[in-house]
Amino acid sequence: MKYGISAEEPKKMKVTYIVDKDNRKVICLIENTKHAFEDFINEQDSMLPFVLDGTRELFLEKAKMNNVFRGVATCAPEDEWDEKIGRQIAYARARYKFDVSFFNHANWFIHALDKQIDKLYDTINNYGDKISKKHNYRVERLTEHFGEDFELFKSDKYVVQDN
Repeated sequence: MKYGISAEEPKKMKVTYIVDKDNRKVICLIENTKHAFEDFINEQDSMLPFVLDGTRELFLEKAKMNNVFRGVATCAPEDEWDEKIGRQIAYARARYKFDVSFFNHANWFIHALDKQIDKLYDTINNYGDKISKKHNYRVERLTEHFGEDFELFKSDKYVVQDN
């Protein structure tokens, strides 16, 4: 899937269940998740260079998630014990924690990308301002020398307008 994470576990992740029938409890561990967000971003080839504010290593450190997410399902005394349902509940809770962490990392990434876009916008704006000032200076000098009827100024396509 190019721009999304599938509902299935990424290949490197491992799901382990610990079943404690005596205490009527099922624990689900989703492990090897530390690099899940980093791997997702690396699959989006063209986006990574835009958020590198510093080094690639710094970005990869920030992109790391927890390595284990834990979900627990406990059967109430008045309920009938069902290991399969316990596994489903425990998995859903662990997966929810993983998804929240993943999307928190995605929000961080979007914010970092937004900051880089703002920097690029400012750079382009500053460059445009410099061009406009230089053009206006040249226009003033040419007008002083040739007068208001100089051919360059009869066409709008050569006039830089300040907004």
